[in-house]
Amino acid sequence: MMGMSMFHPFLPLYLRSLGVTGKGELETMSGLIYAAPFFSAVIATPIWGYFGDRHGRKLMVMRASFGLALATAVMGFATSASQLLLLRVLQGAISGFLAAAVALMASAAPRERLGYALGTLQTAVPSGTILGPMIGGALADLIGARNIFFVTAGFNLLGGLAVLWLVREAKRPQPTGGFERIIENYRYVFGTPQLRLLFFVLLAGQFALMSLIPIMALYVEDLGTHGKLVATLTGAIIGVTGLANLVAAPRWGRRSDKHGYKPTLKRALIGAGLFAIPQGLVFAPWHLLLIRIPYGLMIGGIVPSVHAMIGLRAPDDRRAGTLGVTSTALMLGNMAGPLLGGTVAGVFGLRAVFIVSGLVLFTIYLTLWPRIEEPDRRSESVRAAATATVPV
Repeated sequence: MMGMSMFHPFLPLYLRSLGVTGKGELETMSGLIYAAPFFSAVIATPIWGYFGDRHGRKLMVMRASFGLALATAVMGFATSASQLLLLRVLQGAISGFLAAAVALMASAAPRERLGYALGTLQTAVPSGTILGPMIGGALADLIGARNIFFVTAGFNLLGGLAVLWLVREAKRPQPTGGFERIIENYRYVFGTPQLRLLFFVLLAGQFALMSLIPIMALYVEDLGTHGKLVATLTGAIIGVTGLANLVAAPRWGRRSDKHGYKPTLKRALIGAGLFAIPQGLVFAPWHLLLIRIPYGLMIGGIVPSVHAMIGLRAPDDRRAGTLGVTSTALMLGNMAGPLLGGTVAGVFGLRAVFIVSGLVLFTIYLTLWPRIEEPDRRSESVRAAATATVPV
């Protein structure tokens, strides 16, 4: 996550060096190139999930790491914006690291500690995305923007080697069937009411979170900040949210293991909604900074709780495939959030985006949360024995 977010801060500058200079063209191409991997990943991730169930989740984590290393290194040789766009699409097609890692973790962790395990894993996302732009921005000034792609490739390569040498995968049931199992995974997720509900919780939650990101710098500027302080304060405001998320996610996981995943999800949704709306009512950047701390603490409880419930409900022989399908909800949220958030800001103003984000979180709580059932944490063999029919 640190490597893949290194080049985000200077992407528009890099595109300018590739000849994209027209009025409005730079902004449009930056957005397109940023979103490109998510389009291909929506299609590819469930396919890689199928291969993970069939050939091993560890293998899929390694495949994603080494594939991303290769794709990112080639980006450093791009000579036009169209080449970079194509490579970003390729990057999304060979990704799927997080879904594979979650499936591997869900298979290895004890069921009674699954929430804590996935909560700890989830901290990698905000911590990496916080450190990445900070390091990438500094390195871009030192070694040039193009060389950051090679540094990112090195991070991915090291990650893949670490998995190769240090991670052990437990034995698992071997699935039957060919590529039709990919379609079966979609049918299984959307044909199972609880998994379908959790899919839309992930989608709406990620939408609410990502809708705020593209307008944050404009909002900080609108609050009276000018010059270079805009970038500095925006980075601090986004960064403090990630740090709060980093601190909170494992604690949310422990709480869900002890008190249940559904009650934990309820608290996270209500808390995130309560602290999302006031962000649109502040009158100074430091007010926004302070509110983003409890917001980050609360938002950190949503994804680990949902992932744990999905992992507990998915059969072991199709766990990676199930998580591959449900992970597309996060990618769709990553695409729809910035797009619709920008549209809301353009029509109703910047402050309206925060109110809409909070209302989305409350809507999840009021409409989807009551229909979610607490999953059974017992192993599949114990559940089967408990529900077996005893002949009379």
